[in-house]
Amino acid sequence: MIIIWMKKYFIYEIKDLKTDMFYIGSHHGTVNDGYICSSTYLKPIYNSRPETFVKKILLEYEENTITREQILILESEKIKEYIENFGNDKIYNRSYNIYGNKIFNSKGLIKINKDGKVKIIKPENLDDYKLLGWSLGSNYSTTAGKIAINNGKNNKFIKQEELEKYLNESWKQGTVSFKPRYWKSTLEKIAINNGKNNKFIKQEELEKYLEQDWVKGSFQTNKRTEWIKSNLDCSTKINKDGKSLRIKQEELEKYLNESWKQGNGYSTTAGKIAINNGKNNKFIKQEELEKYSEQGWIKGFKMSDKLHGKGCKSSVFGKIKINDGKIEKYANKNDLNHFLINGWKVGRIK
Repeated sequence: MIIIWMKKYFIYEIKDLKTDMFYIGSHHGTVNDGYICSSTYLKPIYNSRPETFVKKILLEYEENTITREQILILESEKIKEYIENFGNDKIYNRSYNIYGNKIFNSKGLIKINKDGKVKIIKPENLDDYKLLGWSLGSNYSTTAGKIAINNGKNNKFIKQEELEKYLNESWKQGTVSFKPRYWKSTLEKIAINNGKNNKFIKQEELEKYLEQDWVKGSFQTNKRTEWIKSNLDCSTKINKDGKSLRIKQEELEKYLNESWKQGNGYSTTAGKIAINNGKNNKFIKQEELEKYSEQGWIKGFKMSDKLHGKGCKSSVFGKIKINDGKIEKYANKNDLNHFLINGWKVGRIK
């Protein structure tokens, strides 16, 4: 008898019984797929003493009732809830939302190194890392003992004996700073807000705006977050004649009676199971699984050898899709807040 575990969305808690610390995460998979967490900070600690950690499912959703973006927002809220209840010092998470907004600063943390890699950790975790071969300190700089020079456009680190040659070629000692192009309009200006809108002004204009109840700093709008929350119930996808909609679960029967079908309407693999025989991949129906299992096929997808391990990452890998109503582009996570302040939105043009 073959037991099939259906994929779901989870929000889970990992508790460290030794330190009474917590980690909150989300996952798309099954309860027994062996997944621990994605945190590069927590994993080495977990691997050094897995018997001192306990994992618990906090929230669970069927695959077709919620989107990945929605589960990430719920995960952020759960992390903030734990911070309020237990404090920053009891949370392993290094950020609390989908854009990587940081929880911790470097105050009170220490640097460790191993094989050219460096981590910043809490002092109380040092013994766990030492057991895994990590050492205290940075000890990784490729510029140690070298001199910084620049030619007005580029920076370079050179050896002492090379300095005279570069000085003769019009290089100078020191580094030159580069500012992102899209910051040009706000350089040397001050960010202010009135609780609804953000604005960048000149220093000499500040007093006038302060008298009008503006305050210094940017106001982070949460319009997209509020929209997603308001649509959490509208998570059931349906399609008809090439059109797709999201509706509430209780509306499904009405639409099915009007010849709509459940799902996106464009996937040829919806509801099917991925299998492979070590060479080829295939999507099959649920009722065909036993037949293929007898022929040596196994569940799961096999990555092509041409792609596996070759560093074939897309130029937009790790970036976020944004738009200003006319143009779509991909932005780095670190730059996202700047674009949001200037009227861009996350996602495609609707």
